[in-house]
Amino acid sequence: MDKGWFSAFRDDFAPTRYESSQAPSSVNIKVTLLFSVFVVPYLAFLIILPGLRVKRIISFITMTIQLGTGAMLFGSVYLPYWNVGDAHIVSQFRAHSTERHESLLGVRVGLGSVNITMKYVRTFRAHSTERHESLLGVRVGLGSVNITMKYVRTVGDVHKRYDGLYFNEHYDITGISSMASELQQAFHNGLPYPMLKVLEYFSLNQGSFDWGRHYRVAGHYTNALSSVPWPPNSSRPSTTGYRTRCSRSWSTSA
Repeated sequence: MDKGWFSAFRDDFAPTRYESSQAPSSVNIKVTLLFSVFVVPYLAFLIILPGLRVKRIISFITMTIQLGTGAMLFGSVYLPYWNVGDAHIVSQFRAHSTERHESLLGVRVGLGSVNITMKYVRTFRAHSTERHESLLGVRVGLGSVNITMKYVRTVGDVHKRYDGLYFNEHYDITGISSMASELQQAFHNGLPYPMLKVLEYFSLNQGSFDWGRHYRVAGHYTNALSSVPWPPNSSRPSTTGYRTRCSRSWSTSA
């Protein structure tokens, strides 16, 4: 059968194949649409504001307070986090390993959940088997010797096992023992040590390590206060999140 209109992007009558597009979205579309409900009317009001002949200042203050209050209420309910932090760390990923890995660890705490991310950067090894090709030059003069070396490339065992490793885990903190349960599940899943350490800090409730309890109490009462403006019979927006697994397969024996 000759190639026709329906044979584009096909090989041997196989289904159509397109190139993959690696373009993750960093914008929360849901939150953007919700805030546009307040931003668009406010911009329209600012456009017609110069045409008002009476009570111009009072109208401006009233609309700003009303729309600003509504936007803050929606933001407190729908935004996934209110306290964030990122840090570059150097740590091991698994037990009984001499390798130390640099990674970017991020923690984002919301009203009813905590999101922990970890992105691999590079590896430090005590006993490296990598070999480097270089250009070595020696120049001998009458009274001196000049030695130069220029790096060309790396050959041999290049450590690429963790390239592209990225974790994005979402945990619930609404229950009294929810963080302890999440920690046990993380141990069962075999997450890297840095993420386990963060979960351990959130699950402890002793002495100075009571951050998890304070975050849970703050989120609980903030959720309760943000529910006051909603009518009793209306459906309040849900603050439960989702869980995203790592972008590459992970094994404790890796």
